[in-house]
Amino acid sequence: MEAVDREQLEAQKLQLEIQALRKPFYWNHTFWLSFATAVAASIGVVGQSYVSKYENARAEFLRDKAKKDLDSLNIRTVFARAVLDSAQGKIVELTKTKQNLSQQITTLLESVSETEAARSSVKIQSAVKLANNSLYSIALYGYKIEPAELAKSSTYLAAGGYTVTGATLLPSRPPWLSASSVVLYYDTRTAAVAQAIATALSAQLGLPVAFTKGAGLGIPKGEERRELRIHLVGR
Repeated sequence: MEAVDREQLEAQKLQLEIQALRKPFYWNHTFWLSFATAVAASIGVVGQSYVSKYENARAEFLRDKAKKDLDSLNIRTVFARAVLDSAQGKIVELTKTKQNLSQQITTLLESVSETEAARSSVKIQSAVKLANNSLYSIALYGYKIEPAELAKSSTYLAAGGYTVTGATLLPSRPPWLSASSVVLYYDTRTAAVAQAIATALSAQLGLPVAFTKGAGLGIPKGEERRELRIHLVGR
């Protein structure tokens, strides 16, 4: 019974296939299914080709972009290195300039210090000299000279710190007056002072002034070292 049914089914299947073959191909759904499958496959191939080309183009674009970015980065790196080298060069120059200025300032400060020290030393020496000169008591006598010359000599000695006790213009020659202009000292330790005064007065008055040790008449006892007498005698 089962064998008969199988034979009938196969006969029916064969009959259907014969009928299908007799129909036009476009009425055959199998054809359209195969056609659709082929079209889909073609579209897939074309699409895959397009996608592949797109991906290749995109990859090429990305490679070009990466190369351009790398080139740009290299250019910026070179520029940055050049700027850095220039900045380092300027830093070196500024450092040298700073060192030179520091040295100049140091030298200037040392010079100023030395100048101030020298000025202070001169001031101290001048003050000491004035103090020392004030220990000497000087009396001036003028004969046959202008009153202005006597006053000039007195002012000069006072400015030098000497103690000027008087400046007398004599109307006539007294017996104790020297024959010519002279600075008299009464202690050998005062000879150098007398010489310095004589030299200065010669330059001031334009006439020769000598220095010599006097007899000491009228000089208080014990004051010989401090006392000086100046005779200014005109021609």
